[in-house]
Amino acid sequence: MKMRHVKMGDVQVGKPLRMPIYDESGQLMLGKGHVVTEKDILNSITKGIIIDMEEVERPEEAGQELEADIIPIEDTPFDTLDLAKMTLSGLFRNLRTERDFNSKIAAICRSLEEVCKIDEDLALGTILLEQSQRYPIVHQMHTAIVCEIVSKRLGWSMGERASLLSAALTMNISMIDLQEMLQGQGQTLTNNQRASVGAHPIVSATMLRNLSVTDTVWLEAVLQHHESIDGTGYPYGLKSDDICHAARLLSLADVYCARVAGRRYRPALSPIQAMKDIYLSKGHKVDTELAMTFIKTIGMFPPGMFVRLKNDEIAIVTHRGEKTDKPLVRTILRANDFPPLSPLRRDTDIDEFSITAVLPASKIRVDVNRYQLWGYGVFKKSRTNKRKHRRIKLNLPVKILDVQPVNVTDATMLNISESGCLLKLLWKADRQFTLNKSYYATFRLMDKTIENIVCKVRNVKLSNEDHLLGMEFTHPDQESFEHIKYFISLSRKDVL
Repeated sequence: MKMRHVKMGDVQVGKPLRMPIYDESGQLMLGKGHVVTEKDILNSITKGIIIDMEEVERPEEAGQELEADIIPIEDTPFDTLDLAKMTLSGLFRNLRTERDFNSKIAAICRSLEEVCKIDEDLALGTILLEQSQRYPIVHQMHTAIVCEIVSKRLGWSMGERASLLSAALTMNISMIDLQEMLQGQGQTLTNNQRASVGAHPIVSATMLRNLSVTDTVWLEAVLQHHESIDGTGYPYGLKSDDICHAARLLSLADVYCARVAGRRYRPALSPIQAMKDIYLSKGHKVDTELAMTFIKTIGMFPPGMFVRLKNDEIAIVTHRGEKTDKPLVRTILRANDFPPLSPLRRDTDIDEFSITAVLPASKIRVDVNRYQLWGYGVFKKSRTNKRKHRRIKLNLPVKILDVQPVNVTDATMLNISESGCLLKLLWKADRQFTLNKSYYATFRLMDKTIENIVCKVRNVKLSNEDHLLGMEFTHPDQESFEHIKYFISLSRKDVL
């Protein structure tokens, strides 16, 4: 009998199973034809379920095609995050025998980067919706997600972000077991536990070196992620410029994610209260500029938060709005306490749907389908859900450099946003551009030349007269990024 572990594509929410699933002892867990739920996916993937491949009816043997409703679909961002969590958990469980630590952490980092690129709001939503899962694993994953989103907003390069994410995923590597204990502990820490917590940055950095980690930024961020710019942190009491930038952002993300999660001995804070604490700590615990960027990026009403609306519906935030206090939400309970057939989209910028209260997740007695909320899996994704960047129309000459082989192409920039631009080439351009390949764009914006900004081709559209390229700015330098943002803000004011 041929056996293998369940893969993400084998089990999909709302789809019937094409094969029975057994546990490692041979007991039947899910029968053939069972319609999969979210809980089924977590159980089958995380608990090492085995599929009996001999019972799968192959279409070519049966002389028929698979029905359309059971053709496997691509993995969703949720599947990618679930797989990353499992990989990280297994990595920590087998540290003594692990021989490929660096490459596995790098792979997890790439997964998180990809999910955040696809849907930042979905990634942020998992922080508030996954509080019941294994804390030592999800906390470091959540901290890494926040680090990726904020550092990208700050204009950090891809390499800098990779080092930061690696540090976030491993900052508590030396106290995984202690964190497991503390999560269920009903009283405050003992003196021995406090000593272990105080020493964990040093012990974690030492463990990483023993695992062949040589990335200086990664190691310094882990070592310094509990330091404060006023010198009151630990383990060394470092001040201001003695603390590396990666550690400062990691510390902020770590504190935020820990506070909104809570413990048995310390209730979770609402994101609003957590952000207020960060605001009050600016200038002495954390950099003022970093704190303000952090608050503006994550928002006072981040995805995953439960809220009550003016019309007395209960909703969950799914997307940040252009105004930090006016997010997009989905109603999960009507005013009569009955759930709608599918979550209802509400814009809180409309008075009828304005937010009147923030509700703790523990008080909500209704199942939340994450696939429905963000439109993935078998649920159609609404175009209006996609977070749009402000695009400014213009008509600028641009030079596009390809370094393999070296070639320069002239183009016209038709619009620009913080995330990228739309270029128009001559139809008879002497070369073709490759999807997902990096190029270098140079153009003049107001009084400044943006030189060799790295961008990838994300979309190509050909017509009778036009050759259009949708370009994403992958990791612009801080100065260029700020200049583009400034230009967009000025242009928006002119329009208004």
